[in-house]
Amino acid sequence: ILLKLDILVGSTKEGEPRINAQHCSFTIGKLDVTFHGGASFLYNLFSDDIGDGIKHALDTQVCPLVVNELNGDLNQELSTVDLKTNIDDLCYIDYTLIQPPFVIDDALFVNGKGEIYTRHDPTECPSPKQELPNTAGDRMVSLWVTEYLLNTAGWSYQRAGFLQYNLTNKDIPSEVPIRLNADYFKFFVPELHKVFPDQDLMLWIEVTKPVTFDIDPLGVSGRAEGIVTWYAVDPASGALQEAFVVNAQVDLCVNVSVYLGQKSTIWLDIISLEPDVQLKSSNIGDISVLRLQSFVKFCRSLLIPFANTFLQNGIPLPAFKDIVFSEFDFSLQKGYFVVHTDVTYTPGVQGVQGRNYTLFEDDNFTCRSATPDYLSQILRAFSLM
Repeated sequence: ILLKLDILVGSTKEGEPRINAQHCSFTIGKLDVTFHGGASFLYNLFSDDIGDGIKHALDTQVCPLVVNELNGDLNQELSTVDLKTNIDDLCYIDYTLIQPPFVIDDALFVNGKGEIYTRHDPTECPSPKQELPNTAGDRMVSLWVTEYLLNTAGWSYQRAGFLQYNLTNKDIPSEVPIRLNADYFKFFVPELHKVFPDQDLMLWIEVTKPVTFDIDPLGVSGRAEGIVTWYAVDPASGALQEAFVVNAQVDLCVNVSVYLGQKSTIWLDIISLEPDVQLKSSNIGDISVLRLQSFVKFCRSLLIPFANTFLQNGIPLPAFKDIVFSEFDFSLQKGYFVVHTDVTYTPGVQGVQGRNYTLFEDDNFTCRSATPDYLSQILRAFSLM
């Protein structure tokens, strides 16, 4: 039996993958028919003619069946792949194809957008896109993720107004002996205590520029810029009185992990940060920026869990029906990281063998030691106040 078939792998104008099977030929070289029992001696006299009839029927019917199966049912299955997935109420991620798939050597390359948009006003992120190598790994599937995807997250969430927050006492865990009250800041910002003694405070935190990320063989770093406005809360009326405003720049060290399974996801976790603050304006007189900077650095261990609440949803990866991922590994390169894995087709099962794999377990990741454990120092210092 010889079956020849050309399969064109392409995409629609909407960026959805499509299969087009054509130029099919099916040939049976030799078909022997032998009957047994009953009147087989009579039928065997015509076995060659019967065999030729079966061959002709198969030659004319197999190709239409195969082509219809591929162009119909297979494309129907491909249409179930969710290439646009909502992350939350604000943003979605778009994996539609930016060009038809292509083949180099023995590997099929599929380039998707990998871009996060705001749901109410999708706008292209102006960050530069990274060029990816057209090389395949030793595993069955390789997935490249560029820093452009991470930067589109910073761009879109900043445009959506997500990266802003009113910080009040209710946001501080009860076990932490720090309250947003002017009396707690009399050593770091004595002017605040003098003007608003024993008044509660509210901090308006706003990221004014998109958070940016850089992927490097030694780790993933990021930068956030914004303003923090300090308000005193009038105890009688609850009215806010602006005390001062600082410009803030925070350099981030980010841990990346990937889960491959039923809901494959990229996770980002801030593991250290390095803040820098500058006074923008003040309604309470001159403030020592150096002492304020010391306080902010002093509280880094408390700021990291707060910052990670903005990353808790993760970034979803495309889901494929009946595909199970086996063991995988990945590595960092300049501008991207790549995941290598093997897959099996298992009807009725969706990727239940995935596992969580976290980067930066070696001592070469210099960001890991950038932030000492200040939490015990904070607790001890404020317990003496």
